[in-house]
Amino acid sequence: MKKILFALSLVASLLYAEKPPTGVMQFNSFILDEYFTFKINPIKTIPCKFEQIELIALKDRPECLKKKKAIEAYKKDHKKAIENLLKPGKSYYVTLLENQKTYYICSVSDNKKNLSQLLVERGFAMPNTSNKFLLELAKKARKEARGMFGGDFKLIGECIVDGTPIPGQEEPDEKVTYYSY
Repeated sequence: MKKILFALSLVASLLYAEKPPTGVMQFNSFILDEYFTFKINPIKTIPCKFEQIELIALKDRPECLKKKKAIEAYKKDHKKAIENLLKPGKSYYVTLLENQKTYYICSVSDNKKNLSQLLVERGFAMPNTSNKFLLELAKKARKEARGMFGGDFKLIGECIVDGTPIPGQEEPDEKVTYYSY
């Protein structure tokens, strides 16, 4: 009997190890302009990328900002704007859909809305699928100058999405002195 219980507990622990838990998890932070970390327990956190969307972030077009001060200001403001939508410490329902070795593809929602839709609707993400609803939300966010398409992010957002260069963001050329002998 002990051997059977041991075998069942071993199988259960292996199954648990393969599939991380799905359920209510606490949002921890937004990192590296693309990952959302959630606490599965008081010690362990997991990085997630949301399903069907790509965040509009400088990592996609680093040439949009070249000045170090502008990059630092962008990173700080972008993280703050994202964390105003997803509050660190708040609990969300997280469904882990796919393991990508270093992160998970997740579906995240609160009691009102799917957060992938919220990020697209608020202009901080673009759909990476042909989902008509998400495409309409993205078009509306752009038209109404929300998120990365409005305010302080307007020029950067257009550069990241369309590749439109930002005037005045070029690094000053080093002065070259030529000597003749």
